[in-house]
Amino acid sequence: MIASLDIKPIDPVHKQIERALRQQIQTGKLEPQERLPSTAKLASQWGVTNTAVQKAMERLVADGLIVRSRKRGTFVRPATDQVVIGVLFGTSLADERSHFARAIFDAIRHESEESTGQRYCCRFYDRFAGVSRKTNIEDLLAYQQVVVDLQNFSFKGIIQIHGGFGDYDGAKLEFGLPTVRLASPHPEARADVILDFRRFSRESIERLVRAGIRRIAYLRTLDTALNTDRDLEGIQDAVKAHPQTRVKIVSMPHVQKAGEDFEQSVYQSALKTIGQWQRANQWPEAILISDDIAARSVVLALMRKDVSMPEGVRLVTLANEGIHHQYGLPVERYEFSPRAAARALLSVLWKRIRGEDEENLPLCVSRGSVENIVGKEQVGSKDSLDVLLPN
Repeated sequence: MIASLDIKPIDPVHKQIERALRQQIQTGKLEPQERLPSTAKLASQWGVTNTAVQKAMERLVADGLIVRSRKRGTFVRPATDQVVIGVLFGTSLADERSHFARAIFDAIRHESEESTGQRYCCRFYDRFAGVSRKTNIEDLLAYQQVVVDLQNFSFKGIIQIHGGFGDYDGAKLEFGLPTVRLASPHPEARADVILDFRRFSRESIERLVRAGIRRIAYLRTLDTALNTDRDLEGIQDAVKAHPQTRVKIVSMPHVQKAGEDFEQSVYQSALKTIGQWQRANQWPEAILISDDIAARSVVLALMRKDVSMPEGVRLVTLANEGIHHQYGLPVERYEFSPRAAARALLSVLWKRIRGEDEENLPLCVSRGSVENIVGKEQVGSKDSLDVLLPN
């Protein structure tokens, strides 16, 4: 039974109607499969316009709380009849190196399970990476599975996670549905949510400068396809603000070479760079690393017996919140939040599903809020201490 509604002048009428109906559905006052009165009847009962009721109903339909049919009317959606969001990963979630993809996977799943605003679930698909324009995308097992599921589930939208979406037309994976992309590398398919690499490099360098450090080496392993050169822009910002600071940019391998994996490639490249520093006796005062997996390889290279790293050299790495590695040396972590990225993706997607005006895109996802020392463990004969950069 629909409760009475006291309309107040502080909020738009349709939002007050939506909020009231949402609460009644979520608290069980309106039971699953219960039929709601017509738009005209509700408008008359509450003393509002048909347009206000209609707009509120459209939002509830978009959120999967009600279903509408011209012949049958409007019903509270059955609890088992969930709206489905397709989440497409370019990389394989089973790949040992896909730490970030799995972190985003867990974050999106967590957000969908804990959501109180929408009744929906997510279906995940991976292994879209490596597709080229010469490849028939219809032959991919992942693509075929999505097509089958589209025929059997009530899909409302698609989320694309970067990796492998840069070599073909991204529209082929939209399936005519509202779509949102995280750091899409394809120049014709703009990213809607990006990781703020510019802020990472700028703030990391500024923090080192405040500690009196002026000579910094930036070991860069970022795939430039993910986000152009925003990290380099951040370095330029910091150096411009602190002209006495010198940042040496060293390009490290991102794509694995034949017969080598990513960590091995970075390790060999780090050995070469460290050897140059040691021979010239020109060590940096701090080493900034753009990837926490790469940081493991860099630390291994620094711990070799033939390497004599001066005391006091600071190590800082970009990292994912909640994912911790044993490095073997003290490493400071600038953390991004997968949960924040998941929330941003879902926020943009729901706006598109509802047809709402969008914020200025792309949304920049920055670091998480954890700011304390996260642990100290014995690794061989040295301590491993992860210190999170404070705000």
